[in-house]
Amino acid sequence: MTAWNKERIQTLLISNDDAIKRGLLVLYGNQTAEERDAQATHDRNNVGFTGVDAKILSSFAQQLIGRGFLSRKQMEITRKKLPKYWRKLQQEIIRREEAGKVVEPVAAQTVAPIELPVEPSQGDIFGSFA
Repeated sequence: MTAWNKERIQTLLISNDDAIKRGLLVLYGNQTAEERDAQATHDRNNVGFTGVDAKILSSFAQQLIGRGFLSRKQMEITRKKLPKYWRKLQQEIIRREEAGKVVEPVAAQTVAPIELPVEPSQGDIFGSFA
């Protein structure tokens, strides 16, 4: 059983900008290629964004990947939307724990411009997307 429960994950997402960015990228990475391209949800696979959030959160993830940052307003929107995805993020944490990967809280560092899949940074709660 993981120590990462609903309260712990949601608290981290509400309080930590790096956790928001990494959580956004994990969920975006779980979208199918077609969903990422269309900025929409087509498959009900319970791992990516909901249909209502797919367009805006996909666009934010693409900006984060391309430019390495989100605006203050984008961070506010993402901070409000991401806590409801706690269970999907917990499933990712459990998958990584079972694979023997260390899952620690997000370190206080900036997410650099990246391309999927992303290699985990030291202290990264969500690790890589592979």
